[in-house]
Amino acid sequence: DKDWVAGLLAGALGAERLVFVTDVSHAFDRFGRDDQAEIHVMGVAEARGRLAAGVFAPGSMAPKVESAVEFVEGSRRAAVITTIGSMDAALRGAAGTTICP
Repeated sequence: DKDWVAGLLAGALGAERLVFVTDVSHAFDRFGRDDQAEIHVMGVAEARGRLAAGVFAPGSMAPKVESAVEFVEGSRRAAVITTIGSMDAALRGAAGTTICP
């Protein structure tokens, strides 16, 4: 999977941060529902809990979050999920979803 490979490469290269660029602004709780909610920051344990609960769609957001968690655990550095237009803001912590150690 491309997300898994990106995480492996980022770890092997000693990347300062891993950024997943996708077509949605954030990872979401209840994605696609009227009550969906943006997730701005998650720790590793929180992300693993949401993965286990099936919050993220398999083949869509789940592989990004799983790969981000693996990168964060291995590097102790953050990973970000955002859109291409929000990359600068996401790198400053002002957009997207950041997965933290």
